[in-house]
Amino acid sequence: MEQTLRISVTLLGDRFHGEDWPSSPARLFRALVAGSMTGSYRSLWEEVEPALRWLEGLPAPEIYASEFQAGQPFRISVPNNDMDVAAREWHAGRDYDAANLRTMKQIEPFLLEPGGPHVSYTWRHVEVDEARLGGLRHAVHSLHTLGWGIDMAFAEMGLDNDGESLNHGTRWLPAKSGEKLMPVPVAGSLKDQQETYHRFLTCLNPDGVDPDTRPSVYRLQAYTSDVGARRETAAFEFQRTDDDGSYSKPPEAAMAIAAWMRHAVSEALLQEGYRPALVNAVALGHDEEEQPGWRLSYLPLPTIGHPHADGRVRRVMIAGPSDEAEGMIRLLSRKFHGIVLTDDTGKAMCRLAATGNDRVTSRYRRKGNRWETVTPIVLHGHNASKGLISNRKTERLLLQAFGAAGFDPSGIDEITFQPAPYWPNTGNARSFKVPVHLKVWPRYHVSVSFRKPVAGPIFAGLGRHYGIGTFACPE
Repeated sequence: MEQTLRISVTLLGDRFHGEDWPSSPARLFRALVAGSMTGSYRSLWEEVEPALRWLEGLPAPEIYASEFQAGQPFRISVPNNDMDVAAREWHAGRDYDAANLRTMKQIEPFLLEPGGPHVSYTWRHVEVDEARLGGLRHAVHSLHTLGWGIDMAFAEMGLDNDGESLNHGTRWLPAKSGEKLMPVPVAGSLKDQQETYHRFLTCLNPDGVDPDTRPSVYRLQAYTSDVGARRETAAFEFQRTDDDGSYSKPPEAAMAIAAWMRHAVSEALLQEGYRPALVNAVALGHDEEEQPGWRLSYLPLPTIGHPHADGRVRRVMIAGPSDEAEGMIRLLSRKFHGIVLTDDTGKAMCRLAATGNDRVTSRYRRKGNRWETVTPIVLHGHNASKGLISNRKTERLLLQAFGAAGFDPSGIDEITFQPAPYWPNTGNARSFKVPVHLKVWPRYHVSVSFRKPVAGPIFAGLGRHYGIGTFACPE
């Protein structure tokens, strides 16, 4: 008989230290395996193993996750996993202090809503039997952490309606394309995890260290939140060209950064065989020959969202309509890892490295009712009447700008505007560098409240496709 299966996890400290939130189905699966192989739970392995092999063959689950806030970042000293240096010295009979192999690690926890459960994984319409359920219950009850070793947790399992109340928070659905890519288990994931653990136990040998101690059998599944992903996106962080250090520019240089990206994207698409007319239209915004009705957008992302954020741009996002731009943006996300951006003179400025939905990027991708500009909106008309700023004209122009950007103005509850930034250190609206054809138009920082939660990225106004008018969610 088909039933709905739920596994719900509560983190005891109301925080999570993994790379992204919500925790992926693959991480849940690994936590179940680790718990089942801990202490006396090993005695139940004969029942647990077939249940886990059945679980790894199920489709990707729905995920219900608590909302989060970014915690205070801090740094600790940790081993830098370079034990092959020590192993060579020891093998040669020389003394070596492995404590010298230390590096600084940045820690940025996700602070979750109090209580729980914090995340629930739901498989609908699955065939289950009592033998599988018994083994799976043992695995679920053995779970002790989710994330890092300090993320102590416990899990519960429910069927049909007895776990309905556990489905709360943001709902993430498997999709063809979406806001996140999450690893999910597949047939062979359990065997791979067991082999990975064996490699870890034997990684130190007379020849050095075998670093191949990570699970590798899984697939990446796109997920979208229940409000739906409006756009396909790819995000990158800036690195210096001479090393892996971070590179940044002030927020006022957003349009210059977007120009670097436009040039790089057009060159990359031409290299991949895209028609020049299409590249001119969707990558450069020149639609004299071809009008596909959509285009790519380049969004420099100022650093925001924590007390010490300085507002400088260290990341950039490419966005486009999900249906039309999916293949193109996924190609660019692979091709642009390691690419060098140049300015209009050909001078190398920085190198790109692909990044996930980190704590800064998530501010631009999450869903929420309230959004505030990090780079100002440029209006498409004058908002003064008899030499004085007209609130009514400004609001009308802003509603029209949101309508042109694809947002129904009737879904907007409130709009405010001001020259000063809403986000610390992101710059006064009038300090931003804009092309000559935009200098004649007013520009403001804007706060907008939607009647229903809206998923990012959100950008509006003149110049929204190339660097300004970008919003972030403070919720």
